[in-house]
Amino acid sequence: MYLARSTSLILDILRLAAALTVAYYHFFLLLFSKNNYFLEVFSDLAHFSVIIFFVLSGYLIGYTTTNNNRGLKKYLTARFSRLYSVLFPVLIIMFIIEKIIGLINYSSIAGLTRGMSIGRYIMSGMFLNEIWFFSAAPPLNAPLWSLSFEFWFYIIFGLWFFRQKNNWKLTALFILSILISGPKILTMFPVWIFGMLAFKLPKIKINEGRTLIIAILSIVTLFVLFKMPALPFEIGTKPMYFAGQFIKDWFLGLLLGTLFWLLPLIQIKQESSPLIYRFRKLADLTYTIYLIHLPLIYLFIQFIDLNKINLVRFFIYSSLIIIISGSLGYVLESKRKFWNLLFEKLFSKLKFI
Repeated sequence: MYLARSTSLILDILRLAAALTVAYYHFFLLLFSKNNYFLEVFSDLAHFSVIIFFVLSGYLIGYTTTNNNRGLKKYLTARFSRLYSVLFPVLIIMFIIEKIIGLINYSSIAGLTRGMSIGRYIMSGMFLNEIWFFSAAPPLNAPLWSLSFEFWFYIIFGLWFFRQKNNWKLTALFILSILISGPKILTMFPVWIFGMLAFKLPKIKINEGRTLIIAILSIVTLFVLFKMPALPFEIGTKPMYFAGQFIKDWFLGLLLGTLFWLLPLIQIKQESSPLIYRFRKLADLTYTIYLIHLPLIYLFIQFIDLNKINLVRFFIYSSLIIIISGSLGYVLESKRKFWNLLFEKLFSKLKFI
């Protein structure tokens, strides 16, 4: 089964909207925090946007492993090249920004490093910053937390999905990946699984009227649940940190997965229309926008007077940072082939997968 054009467009709109929501939460937090209304609205939506990313990621992995199953090596090559094509350059840019801020305003950099700065970069580069009960991403770029979760979702699912009989090494890697990731990441894994199942589970033949009723009920329930208190803990509470409200997130993920399951699929693959293709290229920039916008904001505020920011200046400054982030994403997307070749060679040397 393949994605209908309308489904593909909806998914692209969702990932672009989710990335911009997280970015504007940080814009209001750091550039225009005196406007409490907008800050409160985007604060509630920012974490929900990450849940959208998790469900969307699981859905797309369900799609690729169903329609483009080329084995574990190709799967790992695609996942690693996608992650590192942006993460590695972003970590370098972050480090440069950290040093620039330190030169401009040494007192402000202390809160953005919290000691062991290099260790945090290394852990984030190896996706170890959120394992077990750590939360060790550089404070300069808090969104890195979700990338660690995403990586271990990919690895655990991939090693299970491509498991081989009598291959004890792969089995050992699967078990080891679960042990390394730890309870915090595993508690959020169902959210990702709901997205994957939304694609892989067979469609039930129901008429359009009933489909609409299910969709409306899911959206209403999603809205009601979204406004409910966090369960079992508030986000940020030790030792779960960003996974603190995992029970609430399970229900949010389940409802989102239900809505994704209702999206139309088709038997024969369709070519994208020129408009949808161009929009997808724009949506491809969301990964970079999501990862680089916050360090750019921290750098930007070193050169402006926050007391003079009004709503007009706020939108000018935020738009400028989005444009810079998107432009960087365009450059990094063009270098994706390099990372594909690099990891293709690396995984080709591993004979047991």
